[in-house]
Amino acid sequence: MKINDPIFGELTYEYGWTREIELDFLEKRNIITLIVDGDEDGRFAEDQYVAYQTCLENWHQLQSHVLQSLLQYYQQKRQELGYDTAINADYPAIEGIEQIRSMVTLEAIVVPYGNIYAERDIGLLFTCT
Repeated sequence: MKINDPIFGELTYEYGWTREIELDFLEKRNIITLIVDGDEDGRFAEDQYVAYQTCLENWHQLQSHVLQSLLQYYQQKRQELGYDTAINADYPAIEGIEQIRSMVTLEAIVVPYGNIYAERDIGLLFTCT
């Protein structure tokens, strides 16, 4: 099933609404998947529209915050796994944004159902090498 939503564009339903979009991430043009939670009826909550539009409007500024959060998450997980004291080739020590920047690729933006956490939310899915 397909719909043409005024905000999300042409979406296809296969247990969730999706479409491919082009988006700059870290100064590189990427084709990623937009995933919008919703039922087969193709009706979305206003919170979802606002979250997506706000994300796109602030995308340039959000990228540096995303990288910093990814770096902190990586360093925390590495420490929890004990790799901060032992060398592990699969979890190398990373000290700065530039190193994490070269390791991640944006794969998808997820727009969850509105009001799940009583605030506007957007999910970002990455692959990491």
